[in-house]
Amino acid sequence: PLRAVDDKTMEVASRDAELRAALFRFVDVAPACRSLDDLARHLTHFLADVEERPLPFQAAMRVAHTRAGRTALGAAAAAGVRHMAHRFIVGQTPGEALGALRSLWDRGAGASLDLLGEATVTEAEADGYAERSQAALDELAAASARWPERPELERDSAGPIPRANLSVKVSALTPLLRPDAPELGQRDAAGRLRRLLARARDLGAHLHVDMESLDSRDAVLDLLLELLGEDELARGPSSGLVLQAYLRDSPEQLERVLEWARAVPRTPPLVVRLVKGAYWDHEVIEAGQHGWPAPVFEDKADCDRNFEALTRTLLDARPAVRVAIASHNLRSAAPGEHVQRVVPGRAGPGRAARGAPGGAVTDPQPFANEPVLELRRAPVRAALAAALAELDERLPLRVPILIGDDHGPDEGLTSTDPGRPERVVAVAGEAGTADVDAAVAAASDAARDWSRCPAGERAAALVRAAALLRERRLELAALEVRECAKPWPEADADVCEAIDFLEYYARGALELERGRPVAQAPGEHNRLRYRARGVTAVIAPWNFPLAIPAGMTAAALATGNAALLKPAEQSPGSAGELVSILRAAGVQPGALALLPGAGEVGAALVRHPGVHTIAFTGSAAVGLEIVEAAARTPPGQRHVKRVVAEMGGKNCVIVDADADLDEAVPAIASSAFAYAGQKCSAASRVLVHAAIHDSLVERLAGAVEVLVVGQAQELGTEVPPLIERAAQERVLGYRERAGREGRVLARGPDAPAEGWFVSPTLVGDVPPESPVLQEEVFGPLLTVEPVADVEAALAVLDGLPFALTGGLFARDPATVERVVAAAPVGNLYVNRAITGAKVGRQPFGGRRLSGTGAQAGGPDYLLQFVDSETITENTVRHGLAV
Repeated sequence: PLRAVDDKTMEVASRDAELRAALFRFVDVAPACRSLDDLARHLTHFLADVEERPLPFQAAMRVAHTRAGRTALGAAAAAGVRHMAHRFIVGQTPGEALGALRSLWDRGAGASLDLLGEATVTEAEADGYAERSQAALDELAAASARWPERPELERDSAGPIPRANLSVKVSALTPLLRPDAPELGQRDAAGRLRRLLARARDLGAHLHVDMESLDSRDAVLDLLLELLGEDELARGPSSGLVLQAYLRDSPEQLERVLEWARAVPRTPPLVVRLVKGAYWDHEVIEAGQHGWPAPVFEDKADCDRNFEALTRTLLDARPAVRVAIASHNLRSAAPGEHVQRVVPGRAGPGRAARGAPGGAVTDPQPFANEPVLELRRAPVRAALAAALAELDERLPLRVPILIGDDHGPDEGLTSTDPGRPERVVAVAGEAGTADVDAAVAAASDAARDWSRCPAGERAAALVRAAALLRERRLELAALEVRECAKPWPEADADVCEAIDFLEYYARGALELERGRPVAQAPGEHNRLRYRARGVTAVIAPWNFPLAIPAGMTAAALATGNAALLKPAEQSPGSAGELVSILRAAGVQPGALALLPGAGEVGAALVRHPGVHTIAFTGSAAVGLEIVEAAARTPPGQRHVKRVVAEMGGKNCVIVDADADLDEAVPAIASSAFAYAGQKCSAASRVLVHAAIHDSLVERLAGAVEVLVVGQAQELGTEVPPLIERAAQERVLGYRERAGREGRVLARGPDAPAEGWFVSPTLVGDVPPESPVLQEEVFGPLLTVEPVADVEAALAVLDGLPFALTGGLFARDPATVERVVAAAPVGNLYVNRAITGAKVGRQPFGGRRLSGTGAQAGGPDYLLQFVDSETITENTVRHGLAV
């Protein structure tokens, strides 16, 4: 009866996408539910999103209104999930699976055993997976030795075929598999995989290495071929790999494998299992999110044709390889010798390539984010190293004060490499109050002409600047690596974000010029339009040395204002390149000044009566001083200054009891420790449901211990040095206090001796009133606190003065909606990392003491740089409407 119910449920779900999604989400969360009542609540909350529910599900919703009904519904749902799971999972342990494997053998079918639950975030988990895999090999080999002979399953033209067959995933054998640094995971997994291969050899078993997403494919392939080429493994075991036909470059991958197989003959030969591929959705979604071309065929017919071509190539390559064909499609499988059932590839719509508008901009293409580099590609990684070497030959850069057409001094201020402080990256002029006066005077004159330029011309200049940034992206990313110790992925993303701001605000300027519709009445014509405010002072930070100054400056310029950029003292080189590019793209020199210098320069700009708008990103303390100073109106100032400020946060991540820790742990670690936590959006506190506190702490501590601490230029580095000695001393002070008041739960690897490093640290049991829990640390320090429930976590959020970003890991849609309604933050991220906002997709900015005004990269941001005016014209002449 249960099987019939399963069949009927799957049949109904196959016809209803909403129901199918709801049931999938329920099955996904079911193991995390803590009671039958909890199970029933989750089921009904998922079904609530289904518009047309079949009658049995309507009945389920009705009985869930009472506790007894929920208990009964939970019991029925639990039984259904268990029964459905047994249709796809042959046992909880290898021992339980032996009966099913023996039954298949007796019916003339061999099978490969695969261990579930492979997500690995700690070294202990990797060791545990390796131990379970070895135990499975031992148990499977011992049991299969007693099975009856099946000649058709035990030999082919290449020789004997082992009865015992185990599939493993390299991603489960290491927590260090990084797309941008494959050698890290290879080194860490090598010992575990080598031991499994040796054990399989000794047992006469077959060990197959699965392929997963493209992110890890090259690393897995390199590792397996390297190990199988070692002398001790040359004559065994039987081993193999998977070739995924849905990947467009699979023919090139196969050619490489065959070249290796012919050059390194093995006994028995390498097994190549050809499949369509099981990660189609992941590959398409990831490519779409990053703006990359889809690496998979998006038309099923193309995938099928490639599969058949690869099949012919493999068959022709025998006996160098042993061929296994895996497909549901009989036509695809027909030429092969072994048929194994797997899920075939899927097809879907493609994504149009992005084009950049050129010349005068009037009707640009829709905005699309600049694609980040595919660092999983070896040639791309090689290009980064070359760009850094070229930059190093030109250091130090010279950065003059720029006011109108005048190039002022280019010495007095230096920026250095945080990872090697004796290396000078840039030497800049140091502006003073006289320079501020001169810059404001020049900008006031230029602002009138710049504001009269049609929006299309201003937009064209920004688009040309974006194109120049795009051409020089490797060089500019290398500069960030040196000047601000941004690891390559972070540096590249920062350049892309700068491009995005220029492109996005260029389009926004065109929309503003068209004005907004207002109500009309007979006999009059009403218009609303926007005017530039005048002179904008841009006071920028060092942690996003191109993106944030580019965004604030582009917003001012796009709307017709003049901009005076005062960059952080630590990053004048990056700011100098930005201003040079904007001017080269057509921004009038008088409309854009560069004023490198210390904090006094920013203070002078804030006080100056000729400044109309102040765009600031930095600490709350400085931001509040700016707000207070800007509120004063000295004699002669005929306007009220406007402050656009983003001022940091104390960002919390809530982890509910039903959270998927496989997702939560790496996302939290990334949110807290990427770029050493030097982001205003970085995670600072984790508020976790007490029911899973210990489990989360154990896994998160292990994840912290394997974070890669190193120099920014080394691919794979997650925790680089802090920006300067003062930052190092400040963070060490918070860490010492956290350890004294609470308890250190984990600490990352030791930092290099040279540079302003602080090892990543996880702490717990910190008292609620501690500054560690109340103040922005801006470094690699994360606290974990148990809470009774989500309501208690929301109370913590509500008690903080900051409200920038926040995170939630929960799978109950009712919980998600509750947190969405109550969280005071400007950016709430659900079941993902809380950093990495994209222009146009996640407008960014906080509330309370985290910021003022509209969110950057959003549709309302430019309104802060303009004033609106309304024109009403009487259209009646002598009683007639004309």
